[in-house]
Amino acid sequence: MVVDARGNFARRLDATQIDRAIGAGSVSRGGAGRCGPVYGRQREDNMIHASRLHRRTCLGFALGLVTDLAIPHGLDEPDASGEEAASGDLPRLNYRVVHHFTDEEGTERPSGIVLASDGRGYGTNTSGGEFGRGTVFSINGAKQVRVLHAFRGKPHDGSGPESSLVEADDGALYGTTPAGGSANFGVAYRLAHGGMTILHEFGVTPGDGQYVSGGLIFASDAQFYGVASRGGAHDLGMVFRMDKAGNVTPVWQFGDSRNDPAWPGAPVREGADGRLYGTAFGPYAGVIYSVAKDGSDPRVLHLFKDDVEGAPGATPMTIGSDGRIYGVNDYGAPGSWGRVYELHPDDSVTVLYTFDGSDGDFPNEVLEYKPGVLIGTTLTGGSSKPDSDGVVYMLHRDGRFRTLHTFSYTQRHRGERELCEPAGALLLGPGGQVTGTCGAGGRYGNGGIFTLVPVSA
Repeated sequence: MVVDARGNFARRLDATQIDRAIGAGSVSRGGAGRCGPVYGRQREDNMIHASRLHRRTCLGFALGLVTDLAIPHGLDEPDASGEEAASGDLPRLNYRVVHHFTDEEGTERPSGIVLASDGRGYGTNTSGGEFGRGTVFSINGAKQVRVLHAFRGKPHDGSGPESSLVEADDGALYGTTPAGGSANFGVAYRLAHGGMTILHEFGVTPGDGQYVSGGLIFASDAQFYGVASRGGAHDLGMVFRMDKAGNVTPVWQFGDSRNDPAWPGAPVREGADGRLYGTAFGPYAGVIYSVAKDGSDPRVLHLFKDDVEGAPGATPMTIGSDGRIYGVNDYGAPGSWGRVYELHPDDSVTVLYTFDGSDGDFPNEVLEYKPGVLIGTTLTGGSSKPDSDGVVYMLHRDGRFRTLHTFSYTQRHRGERELCEPAGALLLGPGGQVTGTCGAGGRYGNGGIFTLVPVSA
């Protein structure tokens, strides 16, 4: 599936020049990292760390529009040493590093890259930057990165962005942070040629959502949708709608019934049927849910069996070009280090692949590379190299698996310290090129941006 900067099926937008926003504008009201497992690092005094939020998965959206961010094959010599499994006709891709993040550009758990209609890539970093509260950055086809905004945190603006930006039909970029704002429960913001505008401060009024870590989608009705991990009528979180002015309306406030979802961490996705689909940490081992955009017909589609299927983290589901729904459970069943699953129309779940640590650990969001073939990353794991810190893999629906690259902070790539801890959504570009981000390692210890380019026939 080609997915656009809204997190939904691709539709080319008007070419508004968001590059005029380069050079962080004023905000209007309206260190060296290291690799290894990252668990529950508290960046704000009251940031949520519920039992299954101990490992935050950066969320984001992928895009497949033709753009000048595509890295020509001649810019770098590919790393031809990628590992392979016995994987039939799964495509082969070569790994190369595009950019190493500096302290000023940010570090720790980048969101992945979204390509906007102006042909530039945009992303966020959770920490670092001028004030240590995270950044929004852009990257052009010459691999030049520029910081558009450095967050300052409460009470000025947001803090710790953990999700990708989305582009709306006005050409502006929109996003959220899980902390910051006057109540320190997060903000929604807009980035355009005039700089950054804070649209909504969460948790200020009773019943409002809190801790919006999953970001937004821009849906087919020209409205934004997102989830709050806490808050709402029962403090169990909610799905909400937001317009471009920042007015927030609850769609489904969790907790009205005993079997309602609770504590959603992953953003919703809009299905081919126009409904919203998402996962939540509770009840039990977690659920998959669906609701119409007007809040009608809320459904719990599947209750996960922790000992068999695992349990969902804060990673969004993926809706394929054929309408199939895929997801990952980042922990759960004994002997499992995460699982990739498919949700069927009868609401049953089939596990497509189970990680054992040697092939990856704590999977991130998957991307449809082509019908029936998924590509994804894991935050840690992989044993082809010592001290492995994540992998990029390809998976067919029939279970065929190929490791495309293993990250290791003890290794060097073309004379530089290797990137590690891949995080955020992958980006599918023209010609099958895939772009991703890492939150640690690299020249400055802050992670960076990498690409995987198909091997020429």
